[in-house]
Amino acid sequence: MARVRRALHPSPVSVALRRTASDAGLHVVTAVLLALAVALAVVVPAGVEDAADRAVAAAAAAPASDPTSDPTSDPERAAVVLEVPLGESAADLGVTADTLDGAVAAQARAVGQAVPGVLGEPVAALSVARLGTVLARGEQGLTSLRLVHPVRPAADGGEPQVVWTAGGPAGPPPPSGDDGGGLSLAVGLAEPVATALGVGPGDRLPAVLGGTGGSALDVVVSGLFTPADADDPAWRTAPGLLAPRTTGSGPTAATDVAALVDDAQVPALVALPAALPVLTTALPVRPAALRATSAATTARALAALEAAPPAQLPGVSGAPARLRTDLDDLLRDAASQVAAARARSVVLLASLLAATAALVVLASSLLVARRSRALGVLRTRGAPLTATAVEAAVEAAAVALVAVLVGLALATPVTGSPLTGSAAPGPAPGPALVLLLVPLLVLAVAAPALLSALAAAAVDGTARPTGPVHPGDRRARALALDAAVVLLAVLALTALVTSGTGGPPSTGPLAAAALPLGALAAALVGRRLLLPLLPPLRTRAARRGGAVALVAASRLEAAARRTPVLVALVLTTSGAATAVLLAAAHRAAPASGTAAPAQAAAAVLALELRHLAVLVAAALAVLGALAVVLDAVATEPQRRTEAAATAVLGTPRAAVRSLAVAELVPLAAAGAALGVLTGAALAAVAAGPLGLGAVGRPAAAAWALVPAAAVVTCSVLTAVLASRRTPAVSGRSVP
Repeated sequence: MARVRRALHPSPVSVALRRTASDAGLHVVTAVLLALAVALAVVVPAGVEDAADRAVAAAAAAPASDPTSDPTSDPERAAVVLEVPLGESAADLGVTADTLDGAVAAQARAVGQAVPGVLGEPVAALSVARLGTVLARGEQGLTSLRLVHPVRPAADGGEPQVVWTAGGPAGPPPPSGDDGGGLSLAVGLAEPVATALGVGPGDRLPAVLGGTGGSALDVVVSGLFTPADADDPAWRTAPGLLAPRTTGSGPTAATDVAALVDDAQVPALVALPAALPVLTTALPVRPAALRATSAATTARALAALEAAPPAQLPGVSGAPARLRTDLDDLLRDAASQVAAARARSVVLLASLLAATAALVVLASSLLVARRSRALGVLRTRGAPLTATAVEAAVEAAAVALVAVLVGLALATPVTGSPLTGSAAPGPAPGPALVLLLVPLLVLAVAAPALLSALAAAAVDGTARPTGPVHPGDRRARALALDAAVVLLAVLALTALVTSGTGGPPSTGPLAAAALPLGALAAALVGRRLLLPLLPPLRTRAARRGGAVALVAASRLEAAARRTPVLVALVLTTSGAATAVLLAAAHRAAPASGTAAPAQAAAAVLALELRHLAVLVAAALAVLGALAVVLDAVATEPQRRTEAAATAVLGTPRAAVRSLAVAELVPLAAAGAALGVLTGAALAAVAAGPLGLGAVGRPAAAAWALVPAAAVVTCSVLTAVLASRRTPAVSGRSVP
């Protein structure tokens, strides 16, 4: 008896498994759609985050807009520069080269603790500012001399090495000037500097300390050198030390040169009256260590350091340092561009997932239509609607589960494990995966369950209201539903437009859904505008066109009433057009005076947007073509029946075959045209809030038509193939 009961009342799971096997083709289509959606929802955010990291790194590595404007600026963007004036009492502190090494190490530790892992090894220099030199004014203009002692802690490689080509390093401090009361200091000169000044070992360069009226200083050239490694970062804190730096031309020409002060001369340099030596430490940024996710935090930490630099420098003077950096502004600008890039990716991905949802509904409708007879039989035998819905939900959930696992497996080689967040070339997407996929997966399970229950209920009239319903009431409800969708689309677009007000754009759930909701509203409004035009066409066909024209007009009107198909076509073609137009509208907008870094970041993000746009547009074109195919398969039985009836009347076979073309191609063309227009309008609305320029470039407009053209072409091919299956009068396929 138990076996009999199990045979008469099988479990929902066993029923679902049998049905899944019998309709494997449609389940494969649904599973592929969901798997690709899952994979893209994982890969795209991870790819955007990877591009964001590269954009921040590119901005940090970009050269300053004018590195020659500041003699201590680093052409490779020193992230942090600290300046410590030693003051008049520096000579009494017994400052030596070792003291300076310890001070620089202390500075590096203090800054490194605030922004760990971001900055590289420190390079520093103790320097006396430009000294007036008594040199003839030539093509190089007025020449200013700086006295520089490069400093780098031994733990970071020590001081840069030189090769003496003439003379040598200074020994004990030289005697004072001829008048017995002057000051002198022995220095080394790089060969290009010595050539520019026309001096050699033993020559003296007269200079003045403390500006006009200050103490005279004889700078004695002890030797000439070349750097052992001209690319050593330690030389970057001493512009003019390895070669003269001339700015301007003609009367405005000015040249900066620097002389090398070795370890033995540091006490003498500090002891020079009115020299006011300054210890300048540069901590270069490590671009590869920067992350977009922490850019804002790092910028705030740097701003705090700038407002309150390290208070004490043990062993030097105890004076507070002056800290300057533009890395905080750079990171804020980059973070703003990255936020816009994230918003663009979310919006485009939402369009792709919305189109996927429309295709899932189409596939579910086709699946339920194939089972309508079986569902009716079960209903007449007393099967409850809840059991029918549960069976369909179990079946759909099994397909969705397999699709999710396949999608995650496809994404894992690119992003690592999305479930564990393990690092593999790109970061795991985190919450974006859940926020983007949950509605789609819920729909994939709920749509078959709801449609199956409605199909079963239609057999015994359960789905129909008990009382009379006026046609006007139905139209009013349908109009109210369309109006609600339009209102929701307006609210979503408003949320998107206002999302970037006063800061970088952000995409909450409503703003993220703005583009697909706008396309959905356009599809519903377009359908309402299209339907009144078709009855007159059918009437004219009945009067003048014969049986084939009448049937074709009727089929076209029926096609226009298939809302899910039109919605799918508009969603796919609109999303593709929007993606292409937004990618073409990308611009590099300099901000906060950091033009080159902003442009470097924008270039990386623009390339990523183009790649994403191509991916989304291509995927949406495929989905649009699939929508045409699914619609053709779903309507084939009715089309075959009407074509057979038309053929009985003696209609030529060629005319009978044209029915599929008349039904499928105009619908695809209308949906594609409406989609392109909608996509262009939505791109124009969304470009500004998403940090892009104006849309409407002719080349971009031409490319925006390509996905729609592909969908229409697919409809033509599908219609031709469908027409070959049209039956002849005998019931055989027309050859």
